[in-house]
Amino acid sequence: MKTSTGIILAIILIAVLAFFGFKKKDTTDVNNSAGIQPAGEVQGVNAPSGTVVTHLGTIEELDNGCFADGICRMKVDGVWVEFNRGFYQGPIGEYVGALPVGSYVEIRGMKTDEGITIIGDNSYYIKEISK
Repeated sequence: MKTSTGIILAIILIAVLAFFGFKKKDTTDVNNSAGIQPAGEVQGVNAPSGTVVTHLGTIEELDNGCFADGICRMKVDGVWVEFNRGFYQGPIGEYVGALPVGSYVEIRGMKTDEGITIIGDNSYYIKEISK
């Protein structure tokens, strides 16, 4: 009886943390919701937040911890790229290819303070390409 109660409490705790962690880390682009277009597309990640960027690099790490914090992301040449968000109902860009660690990818997304996100616009993407 104690084991099943502990498992149920753990599941509830994970669900609560995922929900509140998701709310806390919401990086929806307020510029687009206000109808203001980003200042053009920039190559690289040195652009200011809110700018549409293109980034090329190799996937170094995958963080599929969506179940824990609501955020799925990958590290591409030192830059965190958010590619999915739990419970998000808006547009999400696409990811093309198997995308395992070591894949060379092209990313088009919105620059954020944390890195790049493909959340918020259907034209954003992560796709595996040849070097």
